[in-house]
Amino acid sequence: MNLGDIILKECPESFISDFSKQMITLFHMCFSILPTQGGLAFIGGPLPSPGGVWDQENKVMEAFGVIKSEIQSMKPKD
Repeated sequence: MNLGDIILKECPESFISDFSKQMITLFHMCFSILPTQGGLAFIGGPLPSPGGVWDQENKVMEAFGVIKSEIQSMKPKD
């Protein structure tokens, strides 16, 4: 793959860590995503661990925030 002056000779998927793959899977187990006229709606389901939002691991909730913002930033092709 040629990215301007950068030549990538490895599969980009190999750069996705196991933690990232696990967080994406966990995100989809905890949220439903619905299209609406105003954009995507994220419907929260069960939390990954017992307790409330403040009882969850910081790294998990931070990963959820990143995943959510990345999904929101995707623009559908016209």
